Amino acid sequence: MAEEKTLNGLRVDKINSILNSMRDDKEFLNAVTGPWKSRVVWQGGFKAKAYMRKHAVEMDEPPLDLGKDGVEPEEGER
Repeated sequence: MAEEKTLNGLRVDKINSILNSMRDDKEFLNAVTGPWKSRVVWQGGFKAKAYMRKHAVEMDEPPLDLGKDGVEPEEGER
């Protein structure tokens, strides 16, 4: 059995199947392909807030603890 081709962990044949099925439904294709717009506002330091449609997402990196040896993963990296 041949090895399945993947792209970023996704099966290429499945991606192509989905894309081919959307070609028949132009209204659906337009709804899921954008154009999408977003706005990102810097909040200072490593903080930012992104606005997409009716949603807002706040992003932040925890402050660097210079007392650690730097070997342990940060909270978000676990």
